[in-house]
Amino acid sequence: MGLLIRNLHARTCTNPLDSTKTPIIEPVADAHGSSLISRSQQQAVQQFRRAAAAVPFYKRLLARSRIRPAQVTDIGAFRAAVPIIAKQDVFGCHRLADLLVDRSLGSIVALVASSGSTASSFSLGMMNGKGTQSIIDGTDRLLDAWFQTRKKKTFLINTFAMGVSVPTTLPAIDLSVRSDKVLAVLRALKPYYEQFVVISDVYFLKKLLEDGRSAGLRWSRWPVQFAMGGEWFPESYRQYLASLVEVDLDRPHPRTRIVSSMGAAELGFNVCFETHDTVGLRRLAESDERVRQALFGSIDTVPMIGHYDPRRWFIEVTPTQELPSGGGVFAFTSLDLDAAMPLVRYQTGDCGYILPYERVRQILRALKYDAYIPALKYPLLAVAGRTNHTLSAAGKSVRVEFLRSLVYSQSRLASTTTGQFHVKARRGRLELRIQLQATVEPRQRPTIQAQWSALFNQHFPAVVRAVPYYDFRGALSVDYERKFQHKVSN
Repeated sequence: MGLLIRNLHARTCTNPLDSTKTPIIEPVADAHGSSLISRSQQQAVQQFRRAAAAVPFYKRLLARSRIRPAQVTDIGAFRAAVPIIAKQDVFGCHRLADLLVDRSLGSIVALVASSGSTASSFSLGMMNGKGTQSIIDGTDRLLDAWFQTRKKKTFLINTFAMGVSVPTTLPAIDLSVRSDKVLAVLRALKPYYEQFVVISDVYFLKKLLEDGRSAGLRWSRWPVQFAMGGEWFPESYRQYLASLVEVDLDRPHPRTRIVSSMGAAELGFNVCFETHDTVGLRRLAESDERVRQALFGSIDTVPMIGHYDPRRWFIEVTPTQELPSGGGVFAFTSLDLDAAMPLVRYQTGDCGYILPYERVRQILRALKYDAYIPALKYPLLAVAGRTNHTLSAAGKSVRVEFLRSLVYSQSRLASTTTGQFHVKARRGRLELRIQLQATVEPRQRPTIQAQWSALFNQHFPAVVRAVPYYDFRGALSVDYERKFQHKVSN
């Protein structure tokens, strides 16, 4: 998951409760219709033929699988013959130049590293000059769509981990995961800017907002907007953040916006992005079971929802038992025929649903929720989380994403933890170890642990331990430089 979005034509932000909506991204004719889908499929085949002819590692992969590229002439043959690939098929076992069209390493002007859960799970995006400029332009347009940065004098504060920059022409500073520095910069620059945009890893934003309140900063009195990337989060987490900045996210024009975009480093730029409309749709699905059931079937956690541009991406879903009703693992094909590193049918390990715009419109209209129909007529991607995130307790399947949603479901309890927890299934129940904040006093721990235990045992058999900050296994690695790992084997 990342922050970057490419080639968006921004206008003004929308509001799911406002009947006079203006699209934030310039619509394309028939954006959800058959002609655009047909063009997307044709470009996917064309991208495959391009990679098969010019990318050395891909040539070898196809040869080993005895696939003849010349026989892939339409989308049916594409789906039947073209292999689905993943990180382990691409990175770590090939020279970098072999991943590029014509081994053109000399044309690469930017590298983007993934956040990487472990030393063996890193991937790398490689971009030429055209791709890099497109990302800068796209990021600027997205930020303007979210926060009207062209109309308001804006300063961007990047709190992604050291080494990760935000490609934008806005004035900006890279501070990494140092909340004290962020607070100092805000105080120093407040007289000179109309607003600030804080770009953050999803779970570092919790620490930043909590640290700000502890330092006496009342976020509601500061002109700060927030954009997150890097990881999946439940809607209960956004609601917890909203409580820290004292904003009602269901108002037509919230003073503060908390939004995110979703992507992967190796794909070169973001795949999909939230709008105020899609946030409203997700919150509606959280509150109305009829909407949730119509969109996703029987699920316990509503996915993140964002738009994607079918002129840029051809996306498929491979069914998985982890998700019901048409959900599955995403496979992405970039449709950028200038991409230096084209990836075809590439799985990032994310899973969820593809929601055609017309289907969403029909469902909302049938349920009398016309005001929630997104203004932007692009298809939607509903990201349910990661694959292999399912455990079993008393014969019931429980996803890690559901556990995350419970962690943030009660603001008072959410404030006692860093957000990091470890879970494993054992003897028909789940065993959870939740890391407490360093500020939690020892005398408070038994009461907090009992409250956490009661919360989880409402849903499944669980043994819950609230662990003091420094006693938590891997405590010193909770530095927001890498993603939280929740599912453990021992």
